[in-house]
Amino acid sequence: VGAEETEPGDGWPYDDFCAPLVANPDMDAKELGSVMVDAYCASYNGGSQGSRNTNQSALDLTKFDAFLAKLDAFSVAMNDNAHLTAIYKQAFGKTQAFYYSQYKDLGDYIKELNLLTDNSEVKAAGTELKNFMDNEVVINTGYIGSNLAGSTGISIYIPTKSQLNDNIEAYRELKFAEACHWDEFLQGVYFPNVPVISVKAVDVVEENDGAVNPGDTVKLVVRLQNEGMKPGMNLTVAADVAGDAEVLGDAVVVDQVPALSTVEAPVIEVKIGDNCPIDTKL
Repeated sequence: VGAEETEPGDGWPYDDFCAPLVANPDMDAKELGSVMVDAYCASYNGGSQGSRNTNQSALDLTKFDAFLAKLDAFSVAMNDNAHLTAIYKQAFGKTQAFYYSQYKDLGDYIKELNLLTDNSEVKAAGTELKNFMDNEVVINTGYIGSNLAGSTGISIYIPTKSQLNDNIEAYRELKFAEACHWDEFLQGVYFPNVPVISVKAVDVVEENDGAVNPGDTVKLVVRLQNEGMKPGMNLTVAADVAGDAEVLGDAVVVDQVPALSTVEAPVIEVKIGDNCPIDTKL
């Protein structure tokens, strides 16, 4: 029995759930767990603990190995469809989060993801996992407060890119991470196992008086960034200038942009027209 959200400082209403146990000492663990969830939520809904937004869940841990297997299948399905990375990130942003925002509701994530994608493999694996959670793992769950309406009983680690970067080594060492591919999925979202190349910056260099005048030749310095986990190879960088100017020479080639790095491409030269009017944008 435990909460997805940080629990209020007033703690647990022990009297409220111990009384039913005293009255029925033969109740099993599942029944007691369900009673505890109901008593806890009632106590913060104007009951013995006052009124606070909170949630609580009771889980059947005898089903945890089967849950891990289905979570692993879901993680692998998402990894195998890496082209949906932007959709995964979009679903992250829509998912019920808690006080420590890197923890989000797993069932709500699956719901939001299924609304955003038509990919049959991902939807099938996610739906199978959520149905198993709802019907087999979560014995009882409840919440108080509309800001927690997306709570379905189980939270999971969905950090930002910087949070993952700071903690990935420690997270990989958890037995949970060793048992399924959730950590590989997170790494694939933020640090894909393919080259992810973009133009980080383009600087204009004029080596004479610092001003760009008609007839000048300027240099374009292009910086390529790779946010993926694989190097980008043999990349062609070309410039297209609109206006009274022309690119000198051919496109340039960058042999390699290593993983998670930025590389400066060979200089591209542009000749400004001799009769190009001052204050013209090119």
